[in-house]
Amino acid sequence: MRVEKITSVGSISSRSTFSSVRVSACVREGEIEVFKEYRNEKELGLGVSNPRTDEIESPAEIVKRVKEVLRYFDPDKIYLNPDCGFGTFAERCVNTSPVAYHKLQAISEAAEMLRRECG
Repeated sequence: MRVEKITSVGSISSRSTFSSVRVSACVREGEIEVFKEYRNEKELGLGVSNPRTDEIESPAEIVKRVKEVLRYFDPDKIYLNPDCGFGTFAERCVNTSPVAYHKLQAISEAAEMLRRECG
């Protein structure tokens, strides 16, 4: 497997040989346009939960963000992830285990909602 270092979402090229893209940070509204040139060429691990805050994103908020990406990717090419993962801050935890659990639970509920809606 070949690994390419991506320094920013804007540095991704349609000529890149990797099969998946993992966005380590939430993509802000309007930035999702950068993915239009890939239209199902790649898989996308989308950061949908911020591990640096104790605010629990609702499943509905997560679904709304994913629906923006569905303009460019089929549902089976999108993977829901926490931004940067929770392990990034293992040495200096930002959140408690219960907050991380509830954030992951919201991601799971959003995934179920999307499966029911998108098939």
